[in-house]
Amino acid sequence: MIPKRVWNVQAHNAETGGTAVLSKLLPGRRFPFPKSLYAVEDTVRFFVKEKLDAVVLDFFAGSGTTAHAVARLNRQDGGRRQSILVTNNEVSPAEAKVLH
Repeated sequence: MIPKRVWNVQAHNAETGGTAVLSKLLPGRRFPFPKSLYAVEDTVRFFVKEKLDAVVLDFFAGSGTTAHAVARLNRQDGGRRQSILVTNNEVSPAEAKVLH
């Protein structure tokens, strides 16, 4: 099956499915342009639903939405999928000082 180019699903909205979800999980922390958890989960499901041992690689990890989506999918179907997240760790100079 070929996926549609546009999914008109309210949960896929980045504002409600991304920013709002992260605000509840990480109060006070803001991420620029977070992806919708539910859009990522549906995308991962489309490609690896039958692959319970798949490894999902995300080179633009940012807030970790892909790892969250993979964990949710595993919980739903008993999968053992893994996620590998890569980021360039873009933080402000003030945040960089705190991390050292």
